[in-house]
Amino acid sequence: MIKKIIYKYKIKFFGTIFILSIVYFCLISLDWCVKVYVNMNKLKPIKEAEKIEKDYKKKIPAKAQKKRDQGFSPMFSPSYFNKKKEYNSLYKKYSTLPLGVLPNKKYYVCDEGYGLTTFTSDKFGFWNPNKIYNKNVDIMIIGDSLSMNGCLQEEETFIGMLRKNYNVMNLSISANDPIHYASVAKVFIPEFKPKIVLMVFNRGDFIDHYSQKTHIYKENFFEKKVAYFEDEKNFLNFPEKYNKNLVNLLFDAQDITEKYIGRFNDFNPAEQVSKLHRIFILFSTHYKLTYLQNIFLNKNYLPYGNELALDELSKNCDKINCSAFYAFVPGSNFWRPDSRQSKYSELLGGANKKFNNLKFINFTDDFKNLDKDAYSPKGNHLSKTGNKKIFKKLTIHFNETEF
Repeated sequence: MIKKIIYKYKIKFFGTIFILSIVYFCLISLDWCVKVYVNMNKLKPIKEAEKIEKDYKKKIPAKAQKKRDQGFSPMFSPSYFNKKKEYNSLYKKYSTLPLGVLPNKKYYVCDEGYGLTTFTSDKFGFWNPNKIYNKNVDIMIIGDSLSMNGCLQEEETFIGMLRKNYNVMNLSISANDPIHYASVAKVFIPEFKPKIVLMVFNRGDFIDHYSQKTHIYKENFFEKKVAYFEDEKNFLNFPEKYNKNLVNLLFDAQDITEKYIGRFNDFNPAEQVSKLHRIFILFSTHYKLTYLQNIFLNKNYLPYGNELALDELSKNCDKINCSAFYAFVPGSNFWRPDSRQSKYSELLGGANKKFNNLKFINFTDDFKNLDKDAYSPKGNHLSKTGNKKIFKKLTIHFNETEF
C-alpha cells in the first residue's frame, strides 16, 4: 500500500515537473517570438527615396576613381572583420583586431549630395588632426558613420563645430555597432582620460540578435588580453602608436580593400557559429522571459551589445572621473523609415536608471518636424541643418559640465 502511494506521488511529482517544463519552454518560445516581432521594421521603404539613392549611387564610382587618381584610398570598416571571410582570416593570422583604419592615410568616404568626402587619418587611424594628441582631450566621441561626419566635410558637421571650442578626439568609424563602441570605450578611455565622453547611438544600433554575443570583437577585447598599443608614451602619457601586429593587419586589410574595389559583393561571408551554440544563446537570452516582462510588467531591458557598450562607458568614466553622455539620434522617415525607433529611444532612455552616472540626450523631438531638412539631399545621414541642431544641444549640455 505504502509503495503504491509513493509510486503515485512520484508519478504526480515528475508529471508536474514535466508539464511545468513544457509550459516554461512554451513561454521561452513566446518570448523569442515577441523579440522577433519587436525587432521587425513594420514600415515599407519609400519608392521615391529608393530611386533617388539608386540613381545617385551610379555617379559615385566615377567620382571615387578621380579621388584615387588624387592619392585617396577606399576605406574598410572594423565591421568587415566580423562579417567577411577575407578580413576575418586576418584575425586568425595576427590575433588582433582594429578599431580604426590605417594611420596617416588619405581616404575617401561617401557622397550623399554634398560631394565625395575625404580625410587623412590620424596616427591611430581615425578622422582627427594629429595635433589633438599634443594636449589633454576635452571630448571623446564614440559612434558610427553618423558621428564620423556622415557624408559631409568635417567643418560642416557637429564634430567640426565642437572642435572650434574643444579638443575633440573622434573615434567613430562607419558601420560600427554597439560591440565596437564597447571595445573603443574599453581601450581608449583609460589611455587618453578625456574630460567628457559622448557615445552616439542611432536606429541601426538596435541589434537584438545572437550575432552580438558571438561577435569577434567581444572575443578579442573582452575574453582575451590583447596588447593594442606599443609601450612607448608621449609627454602626456598617451600611447604613441599601435602594436606591430595590428599595423601589419591594417596593411593587409587595406590591400584586400584595394583588390576588391567595385566588387564588394564578391566577398565571402564569415563562418557562422554552430546551430547548437545558437540554441544555447537563445535559451541564455530568453530564460528570464525578458520581453514578456517588458510587456506585462513594464520592466526595461537593453539588447546585449547596447548594455555592454553603456557598461563600458559607465565603468571607464567612473575610474577616471569623466562626464559620460550617451545620445540617440533618430533616422529619417523619408530615406529609410523604421518603426522601431520610438521603442529603441525609450529603452535607451530607461538605461540611466541602471547606469546612474550616465546622462542621456534624446534628439527625437528635435528632429520631429525636420524630416527632410535634417538629412542629406541624397541619403540618410545628417544634413548641415541636422548637424547644427545636434551641435547646439550638445553645447548646452557640455557647457553645464565642469572641466
